[in-house]
Amino acid sequence: MKIPHGTGQYYLILLSFYKAGMKMYYPLPTGSPGGEVSVKVDVSMAVMDDVKAVIGEALQISDRVQSFDESTALLGSIPELDSMAVVTIITALEEQFDFIVDDDEISAETFETLGSLSAFVEQKM
Repeated sequence: MKIPHGTGQYYLILLSFYKAGMKMYYPLPTGSPGGEVSVKVDVSMAVMDDVKAVIGEALQISDRVQSFDESTALLGSIPELDSMAVVTIITALEEQFDFIVDDDEISAETFETLGSLSAFVEQKM
């Protein structure tokens, strides 16, 4: 992407990740030279953060979910995560990421860890 020269202004690069359904703005410092700009965004981490937010809201554990990482066990390790909560999380993920989950696509392995659930979401997008 080409960025024009400018002084005293910040240029905003709008990166649209339609697949992930999010928009991110990156300011460039004042006096940045024009030219090619390369911005690398780890979509997996962004998806995982969104999945954590959905889990936190659905289970009302937003304070605890912030410390979760890819290997955090979910099913059987979080008391709030019962069968009804699984349905609530699936529905919230469908709404958040605009996809549909068929009954035969979900298994206990999907909810084994935060990483496995995030990978499932990425695969559905």
